[in-house]
Amino acid sequence: MAKEQKYKTYWFDAQMQNNMWNKSFGFISKYADVRLVPDGNNTEFPINEGADLKLLSYVKEYFSKPAEKNFYVIHLMGNHLPYSYNGGQDVSFFK
Repeated sequence: MAKEQKYKTYWFDAQMQNNMWNKSFGFISKYADVRLVPDGNNTEFPINEGADLKLLSYVKEYFSKPAEKNFYVIHLMGNHLPYSYNGGQDVSFFK
């Protein structure tokens, strides 16, 4: 729907797209103009599964590129409990 309205679409995800948890919506990422995911990445930036903090620096890079209409999907491992486990060693970030 976003592409029909002439949006540039972005999908940022620190999770594999083709597994039993993401299969129900991960297939949608294949339609994004920019797809930064561990499996099927079409950007110059490498990303490993679960690397939320690294992913966020790439998101910042793309946010800094102006475009008239943008649509972003950002899905992080840190969206899931326990947050401190998915965010890395610095658990103070989540307090």
